[in-house]
Amino acid sequence: MQNGNSVLPALPGMDVGTIIKLFKNMVVNVAAWYNYLQQEFVYSGDGGFVEFIGKTRWLGVDFSGRYQPIKYLYMDVDVNCAHARVINEQKAKTLYHLHQA
Repeated sequence: MQNGNSVLPALPGMDVGTIIKLFKNMVVNVAAWYNYLQQEFVYSGDGGFVEFIGKTRWLGVDFSGRYQPIKYLYMDVDVNCAHARVINEQKAKTLYHLHQA
């Protein structure tokens, strides 16, 4: 029994961002982030099992904005971009399958 030690892989990461109120009725949020996962596990729905794909590095940027042109109407937008790579393989692969729903 490991008592929870070393069962889950470490995930060191960091992010930096800001929230800016450009006008009385407009708010913008921007953030950049980085994650390094020591062991990435991916569920294979077709096979019904979890497979180990190795160490991964994730870089991303998030943007959101909210605008209120009149008292009872809000408009907002959220845009997220992430770039994931397997880093312990000889040839790094982009992890497109992790982004599929």
